[in-house]
Amino acid sequence: ADAEARAEALRAAQSPPVDDAEEEVDVAMVPPPARPVAPWIVLGGGLALTAGGLLTGLRASDRHRVADDPDTALRRAVELQDRAERLWKKYGIFAYIAAALLIGGVALNEYLQHRASESVESSAVVFEQAREDISSQNWQAAANALEPVASSDARIAPLAANYLAEARLQGNADRAAAIAALEQAANTETPIGKLSLLKASYLKADSLDRAGTEDYLGALANEESQFGALAMELIAAKAVAEEDYETARRVFNDLRFLANVPQGVQQRAASALNTLPAAERPDAATGGEGQAPATDGEQPE
Repeated sequence: ADAEARAEALRAAQSPPVDDAEEEVDVAMVPPPARPVAPWIVLGGGLALTAGGLLTGLRASDRHRVADDPDTALRRAVELQDRAERLWKKYGIFAYIAAALLIGGVALNEYLQHRASESVESSAVVFEQAREDISSQNWQAAANALEPVASSDARIAPLAANYLAEARLQGNADRAAAIAALEQAANTETPIGKLSLLKASYLKADSLDRAGTEDYLGALANEESQFGALAMELIAAKAVAEEDYETARRVFNDLRFLANVPQGVQQRAASALNTLPAAERPDAATGGEGQAPATDGEQPE
């Protein structure tokens, strides 16, 4: 009995004490440890990519094998050649037409440029000779040389028309011929055209009244430029000739303050305003507001 007691005490000393309040854990209730899933996903994706690459490689190999087949390549070449021949037979005429138009257009352009260059050179030679004739007062020779140039479509034609007008006016005193030459170049778009229109209107001033002058000048009189200022001055001069002093005074006064008016025109407008009759006051006819008309021997205060 003593030996059994000592053995029990020895076993109790070797085993740790157990707390009575601690509950034993049922091993069956503990879940098994979780296994990682990510490596399997990566492995599956790699296998899928590998399979896709193998499939693509097999298809490419099949295509290369078909392309390398001499019979297939020859058949395709023959088909392409037959298609090209059919298209050429159907639309080849248009290619010939396009080529002909291209070559013809280039040739025509070169020809026209050559003709234009020759025309400019010949017109310049004629014009210079006509200027020498005018300088030497050989009016008829100058007019005969300038007339075909002035009536042409050359770029120098408006200038030639002005010299032709000078030759007609100075040499033959033919005002109508000079006006006709200027009217060939007259317009309201280019400087030489506006100058020609003004010169023609000066020559026609004796045969036109103010209204006719305004109609002849057209839009040039309303243009804010030096040419427009000269046109307004001519209209004001015609108003003075018709004793329409109110219109003349208004136009001359505008020329003093408008922009783009030459200094000479401004000075002439100021001189004209000083020489015009004084404007009549509204009460001049009634002798003054609130006053009776003056009688013999009596003067209003």
